[in-house]
Amino acid sequence: MLDQGECNGSCPDACVLLSALLSGIAAELWPGEGFDRRRFVELWVRFADPKLVPSLISVPLLRRSFRDAGRLADVTALEEARREMFGLGNGCLVLVGDRVDMTEAELLTVLPKADRKEFRVYSYPSLFYKHIRSNLVHEYKLSEDAASHFATRLQANVSYVNRADPAGMELSRRLIHFHIEWLANIVRSIASNVAPLIENYQTLPQPPNWWVSG
Repeated sequence: MLDQGECNGSCPDACVLLSALLSGIAAELWPGEGFDRRRFVELWVRFADPKLVPSLISVPLLRRSFRDAGRLADVTALEEARREMFGLGNGCLVLVGDRVDMTEAELLTVLPKADRKEFRVYSYPSLFYKHIRSNLVHEYKLSEDAASHFATRLQANVSYVNRADPAGMELSRRLIHFHIEWLANIVRSIASNVAPLIENYQTLPQPPNWWVSG
């Protein structure tokens, strides 16, 4: 309802509520301070319904990070893997997550020498925490890499908004948008899966290696 403008709401308002629910659940399972991002991502990866494909890696944002770092061979490899979506003539193409983004296993076949950690930084839960949750909480707005509106009315988990970027190396810049219906389903599935633990006041030990840390 908030995402559709009811109660004078908006997509960021809905994201704030969903973020608070996830952060609260994560803090109940792994109490303590100083590792909020790690437990937030861990909760999402471990307890979201796999059928929702919750933890894909954002290829457009990963590709941009490689380009900014001058890793042009890795940029080319990603473009070859998604040849119909990048390159000349495709700069304004509307990209949808389940078509352009990849699993970690798929990315390792494309970039076998890469570190899992740099993939996981660009996973959906990590990006949502950084560009949506944290920016809204601390700066009252989304980051410059995220969009509050969708670029397609097709049913999607994630889509990318094209924004002109005359100062950059390309004509357009892809901003990630998390579709609220999919996000709500992520939160519902997590809440359902952790309910027995929460009801029994059960906490979980901190893993020796948090997922997002590789």
